Amino acid sequence: MSVSKELLETLIRLEPAQEPNESLRKLLRQKVLSDIRKYEVISTTFQKKYGTDFKTFRQSLPQGDWEVEQDYFDWELAETRLGELRSELARLSKHE
Repeated sequence: MSVSKELLETLIRLEPAQEPNESLRKLLRQKVLSDIRKYEVISTTFQKKYGTDFKTFRQSLPQGDWEVEQDYFDWELAETRLGELRSELARLSKHE
């Protein structure tokens, strides 16, 4: 895999480090942290709205209410992405 000289120069300007891989790792880590914060806000919003955590909400999900079902799918996506992103963050952090 090759990266253009222009992208490498931008990478080094945005996140100076000894190695381009380290610069890229830092930028990716910042992106993952930003996404984690975004999905935490979504999850927290639903927790406040329904007064419970996702696991409890899922177990007592009322049927037939379109808004509640849509919230369920959105909340489930947020929880799934949080798990994936936390795994990626751990992977990225192992090499620091």
